[in-house]
Amino acid sequence: MRVWFITGASRGFGALFAKEALAAGDAVAATGRNSKSVEESLGTHPRLLPLALDVTQEGQAHAAAAATVERFGRIDVLINNAGFGLLGAVEEATQDEIGRLMQRTCSVFLR
Repeated sequence: MRVWFITGASRGFGALFAKEALAAGDAVAATGRNSKSVEESLGTHPRLLPLALDVTQEGQAHAAAAATVERFGRIDVLINNAGFGLLGAVEEATQDEIGRLMQRTCSVFLR
């Protein structure tokens, strides 16, 4: 059994990865900004640990990883699928919207 840690698992590719891993008999720590939405998407399962994680918050990332190791003993596979986007043309967005996008997208790399 492998232990997966998947960010952005409440929908899209993250949810698909989580469902496939569970179906294969693996354990999954599935994260999203809201753990309830992760649970609504994936349901409940003995090998599923839904966790709240905003990937722009370093402390939450450490806490989620620690909870995963506490529950399953290790992390074997990491899928960093979480994202933040702005739909629409850049010239239609406000400076504030673009600034928030860049701050969230680049904050990890700018440290």
